[in-house]
Amino acid sequence: MEYTWLVFYFLNIWVILSKFEFSKGNNDDNELCFSVIGDMGGIPNPPYSTASQKRVAKLLGKVTGKLKCKFIMGVGDNFYFDGVKNVNDPRFELTYERTYSDPALHVPWYMIAGNHDHLSNISAQIAYTKLSKRWHYPDYFYTESHKIPKSSKTLQIIMIDTMMLCFHNKRSGAPPPQVQLKWIDETLNKSKANYLVVGGHHPMYSAGTHGNTNCLHEKLKPLLEKYNVTVYFSGHDHNLQHIKDDNSSIHYFISGSGNFVDPRLTNKDKLPNNSLRFEHGSYGGFILVRVNNENLEAIITNSKPEKLYRIRIKPRVVEKYHSTVKRNMDIDFETSSIIKKMPDLLMPVENQANNPTEAVAFDNIKQVDSSISTYTTSTNNTKGEEESSLLQWGENSIR
Repeated sequence: MEYTWLVFYFLNIWVILSKFEFSKGNNDDNELCFSVIGDMGGIPNPPYSTASQKRVAKLLGKVTGKLKCKFIMGVGDNFYFDGVKNVNDPRFELTYERTYSDPALHVPWYMIAGNHDHLSNISAQIAYTKLSKRWHYPDYFYTESHKIPKSSKTLQIIMIDTMMLCFHNKRSGAPPPQVQLKWIDETLNKSKANYLVVGGHHPMYSAGTHGNTNCLHEKLKPLLEKYNVTVYFSGHDHNLQHIKDDNSSIHYFISGSGNFVDPRLTNKDKLPNNSLRFEHGSYGGFILVRVNNENLEAIITNSKPEKLYRIRIKPRVVEKYHSTVKRNMDIDFETSSIIKKMPDLLMPVENQANNPTEAVAFDNIKQVDSSISTYTTSTNNTKGEEESSLLQWGENSIR
């Protein structure tokens, strides 16, 4: 009996360690990792940043370092409340450089403007690209592409200015809306990316106080649908949301709590039925994205850290002999999971359910050594319905 217990004990240790080591290799070799943060603009007077912003920045640095993420997407309202005046504005240093000072955050930051940025000098934020080693804002709208490690698949990110598109101000010096709209159409049409991501400040849909952006429904949504965009990331409302209409393949995420937080859902009834898959507005946070050959995984996390929501999205399928890219609905499924504990984001995700409509389930693993990250889950799959996920983190995960 004693030998049986010892065998079980060491077997558990071996299982946990093997998973941990595998996850480390997986992060370095097999995936592209980045984060999406919005409305991170601090305040215009000392100390030029908020306590919530600093907590989010701390976790962002820790996660970026652990997972060796390659870049960060900033989806607007970079400087509250009136943007910056010129390229030498001290807010670049006081609100951005000092707040996001973790060495792990010295990666490219793909930036775009929000409504508060447009109250001042957008060209100054573009010009700062030449002065900073990480601030990347080369034009009013632009695109970047990345190859998925150890894969033939690619990720393309298209950064757009929704203020210019919907609320154009000639004094900003920005091109008129029709110029950007034509560029968006042409860029989406040319894309052969397996994961096609668009980022802008205003949300297509939102349950928050700002609600849906009617102009984007009129101008942008038809293009996103036409070209089968994978994900649209935005900010503007100061919370975290995932919205997915059953009649569309596009996932809409809001990551607008990089600085301020607003939990109100005053426009929830204006969303398509059952489309609000997740919302969180109690703490600041961001969205972590991990992309590999099999799927794009979006993880919503807050700064406490306490709760996470995770969903996996399959890549688009590129037709070999056609100029278009379409979504293969036969294999393009999404999965989400309920996880009780996951102190370390380096832990792998395994045991994916065979049924595309079922939630991902895990084998229960008892904690053997408190120094080793473990997680346990429930297997709550009823009638194959998709489940939302709330993920608990240990308090020691950000220390």
